[in-house]
Amino acid sequence: MPIFDIRARVPLMDSAERTTTMNISLPAVLRDFVAERVAGGAYSSASEYVRELIRADRQRQQGQARLEELLVEGIASGPAADWTDEDWTALRARVAGRVAEGPSSRGTQGG
Repeated sequence: MPIFDIRARVPLMDSAERTTTMNISLPAVLRDFVAERVAGGAYSSASEYVRELIRADRQRQQGQARLEELLVEGIASGPAADWTDEDWTALRARVAGRVAEGPSSRGTQGG
């Protein structure tokens, strides 16, 4: 059930975005490291630091899964063919074009 802004009746967060409490146990050295990161201004709280670590791990895991999918797809596509100088030139041109287009073009398939 979403949380609503009473004035506008607009959902502010869905149930997946609401925070809950989770207690974790850390060795003192790790607890101190987290405290240093927070004190250094990189994060506003230990919770923010842990959330960011979890998000980064989740993103890494998704990237790993995508890489594995692409590897399986490549293996299933058949035997490799030798690349010619023309193939390399075309690839370099394609990459240069994507770089020139900027970050919004990255991460898209095809091209």
